[in-house]
Amino acid sequence: MRTRWQRFKESYMLYSFLRDPMAVTCFVILAVLFFTAFAAPIIAPHDPYNTKTIDIMNAQIPPIWEHGGNPQFLLGTDAQGRDMLSTMLYGMRVSILIGIGAVCLQAFLGIVVGLLSGYIKRLDNILMRIADVQLSFSTYMVAIFIGAIVQAAFGVAGYDEVAVPLIIVIIGLAEWPQYARTVRASVLAERKKEYVEAARIIGLSKIRIMWRHILPNTLSPVLVISTVQVANAIMSEAALSFLGLGMPVTKPSLGSLITAGFEYIFSGSWWITIFPGILLVTLILVINLLGDWVRDFLNPKLYKG
Repeated sequence: MRTRWQRFKESYMLYSFLRDPMAVTCFVILAVLFFTAFAAPIIAPHDPYNTKTIDIMNAQIPPIWEHGGNPQFLLGTDAQGRDMLSTMLYGMRVSILIGIGAVCLQAFLGIVVGLLSGYIKRLDNILMRIADVQLSFSTYMVAIFIGAIVQAAFGVAGYDEVAVPLIIVIIGLAEWPQYARTVRASVLAERKKEYVEAARIIGLSKIRIMWRHILPNTLSPVLVISTVQVANAIMSEAALSFLGLGMPVTKPSLGSLITAGFEYIFSGSWWITIFPGILLVTLILVINLLGDWVRDFLNPKLYKG
């Protein structure tokens, strides 16, 4: 019996991946970014959350290669005196967690709604109309509405504590209809096939048929959407932070770092915005390029000979 690892090494997916230089390069860059982000408490030279180690007198120190740079702060400091390199690593971790968390919530809601809508005709019109209504509200409208309620209920200090799960919920609730429509379309095609009819004949329940038989055959488009939606969720968080609806300054994300430094960009402290902006663009770019590779690999219409 071949092990799963042996089957993976002999799979066409790995063969195709290793022969695509762009995919390999993007994967390596993404792996490095993920490792540095989640290992930030270990490898970061400073802790931006520890107020005892932050000195406001160190504010807006330029990068080490600029005049007035300090060897303690390789990429300089922000307006609060925090080390930019450390703050970016911690901020990237927050952005990645928000992106992955929001996509998990989107996928869960969308898959459940899509399965029910595609397989149970009585629920189709109701669920799809709810999805249409949801699509009429943008992420920012949902963020303004929910954010105002939470800030009124918990106050500014309380909002800081629930900011990450709140933004995950906001982005997740705003984007799930894309999953629902995709899964519904796949279910409508799968429910007419012989294996579904055979499952009905032997007396399996609708829930078992949906989750054990139909769902595994609808996951390819879900996987493609998820790779793109992670990047979209990270961008949505950055946009919300730029508008003042995202992460607070005390808990930096890449979006809030860009926002915090925007007012200083023309006064000479360009690094406060430029460095997080470059990191954000790099992160989103490699995720999108990997998503393109996954989409092409899973597309049966493309010649793979």
